[in-house]
Amino acid sequence: MEPSVILLSVLFIFTAVVTCNQPKCDPRKDNVNRKCQKPCALEACKSKRKDCLCDGDCGLSCINKNMKCEPIGSIQYGEVTVLPYNKFAAIARYQCHEGYEIHGKHQRVRVCQGDGQWSLSPPECRININQSIQAKAECGKPPVVSHAHHDGEIYQTTFDIGSMLQYTCDTGNTGNTNDISRAWCVGAGIWVGPKMTCSSPGCPRPRSIDNGRVKEPFKNSFGNEMEYECNEGYFLTGRRMRTCLANGTWDGQEPSCETVTCQEPPK
Repeated sequence: MEPSVILLSVLFIFTAVVTCNQPKCDPRKDNVNRKCQKPCALEACKSKRKDCLCDGDCGLSCINKNMKCEPIGSIQYGEVTVLPYNKFAAIARYQCHEGYEIHGKHQRVRVCQGDGQWSLSPPECRININQSIQAKAECGKPPVVSHAHHDGEIYQTTFDIGSMLQYTCDTGNTGNTNDISRAWCVGAGIWVGPKMTCSSPGCPRPRSIDNGRVKEPFKNSFGNEMEYECNEGYFLTGRRMRTCLANGTWDGQEPSCETVTCQEPPK
């Protein structure tokens, strides 16, 4: 057989093998709104760390086998599962809790892309206002907010549809002006709200008294007590203990340390 014929035959077989090993994929689109990896060619994916893989709108691309996307965030009022975990082409599937629905067109599924980013933007789970009010006739226990209480009955475990509870921060704690401090029992039998945080501003650390100090450990949250003590050779005049009040101040007055004096010894 002629050498030229042999060369053409080998080239045909090699090209056929490369073509067969490449996955079927749509061609790379123009104006892709993300970074694409190198397109596949006979010499483009020589590295053992890379494979020629289909990367969505980027088409066949050289993808690092070890690349991963950042861990995907959670979704409020729903769940997200990722398989296989954060690797290229991993699929994140979103599902909302009962009474909620996905908001965002075609965003129930996101894919880990070759640029290390997840496709699309994260969806939201919003209340399904079209769900039948008859789905549930009542709500269960209301939400719990740390350092806060609501105006409902403490031991009540079920609430009628349409019930509303007002939350208030516990004494010594404050919230933010943009907090939502109410909760509503809606038609799906779920609570909506509150969205608030309550925290104690505490009391400032008092200054050290002359010839004395505040005893450690020092705690300055609402209801905590602090104790004064004097240096050797001095005695305390005034209250030894002071309490942090709800308004962020210490009760009582600051004591003082006076010099210990001895009477003249008897003659």
